[in-house]
Amino acid sequence: MRKHIVLGLLFIIALTSCLKHVSQREKREFAGSMASALHLKFINTDPEYASPYFRIYNDTIVGFHTGVVDNKAHYFVQSIKNLKFKVVTGNDSLRDPSISPIDAFKNERLYFGRFGRSTMQTLDLDENLNEYFRKYEDTLSYANKVMLYKNMAVITSMNGIYVFDIKSQKLLWKYWYTEIVNNGMNGVLGNKLVFTETVSDTVKRSVYTNIVCFDLDKLKQKWIRILDHSITYVYAKDYMPRDQLYSDNNEAIIPQGDACYRLDLNTGSIRGKFLWGGYFRNNPRFTVENSRLYLDNQYTLVCIDLNTGKKIWQIKNAGYWEFYKNYVIASTPGVKFYLIVNKFTGKIESKIPKPDNYTMDFDVVGNYVLINHESLYQ
Repeated sequence: MRKHIVLGLLFIIALTSCLKHVSQREKREFAGSMASALHLKFINTDPEYASPYFRIYNDTIVGFHTGVVDNKAHYFVQSIKNLKFKVVTGNDSLRDPSISPIDAFKNERLYFGRFGRSTMQTLDLDENLNEYFRKYEDTLSYANKVMLYKNMAVITSMNGIYVFDIKSQKLLWKYWYTEIVNNGMNGVLGNKLVFTETVSDTVKRSVYTNIVCFDLDKLKQKWIRILDHSITYVYAKDYMPRDQLYSDNNEAIIPQGDACYRLDLNTGSIRGKFLWGGYFRNNPRFTVENSRLYLDNQYTLVCIDLNTGKKIWQIKNAGYWEFYKNYVIASTPGVKFYLIVNKFTGKIESKIPKPDNYTMDFDVVGNYVLINHESLYQ
């Protein structure tokens, strides 16, 4: 009996070892196929890159190591130009009440919006933690995002948008949402802060969207545009690494529930719009470049000329995944395959199978590509 148990355990160990070997082989093959199709150059492999808070600012990698396995949670900063330069830093206060997503890295400091206490915090490489705007922590309602411009910090919250001077901690401007709680899309486009909010009209029994543009240099509201019968998408942390509001040819590109609008950044006038072929329930993932809109609607990948509103090309049964240099990365239903599509012609140049393994993935982070949650390319 004991002999059979030992043999059984040896078989399980051998089988497990074989499965791990196959998994590693599949990961290498998948990474190699994606790198070859996109003409990528390998930079580095590090399991700490798996963090959902992995970011790249210019040539600096920042991220958060959860410490689930080794119980050593920390933030880290690493130089792409010199990979040996990797600094680990941390402070227990940042994990109360929850882990803070990294909003920016500037002057060797990590910037966070402290969601639970409606303030901003910075953490430097020497583990010094500073908190800003505590005077207004009862005014702001959940600081969920920090955007930096020159010496200013733009903080979005559930009840409005706030612009502060970082050095003096003086409140320079605020915009309270018409309806509390609200949380639309927002972004700093050049020297302009643009954000949206959805407002319910109980008299007309309809909704409309306010789009506000604020000049950060002049500290003055530049324009406000109202879109009737339109619903704006809410800000979501899942989309934080991506620009929800695009600036293209001095225009603000703003997706709404019914259409994608092109607004003049200087005047707020509507230069054009493209109607969706159906209603989006969630934030559409898309990219705008040189007046071309790339997205999928009802699992048809399309490239739209925003000047004319006409389709340049389309691919059925393809969902938008990412955009990298000259390629649109799409996926088939169920993410069984990744499709590498030429952004100019719409031609599928590669079709790469995605192994049925949750550890296999592909993501664009700034100007870089992260494969299998650990290998960085450019």
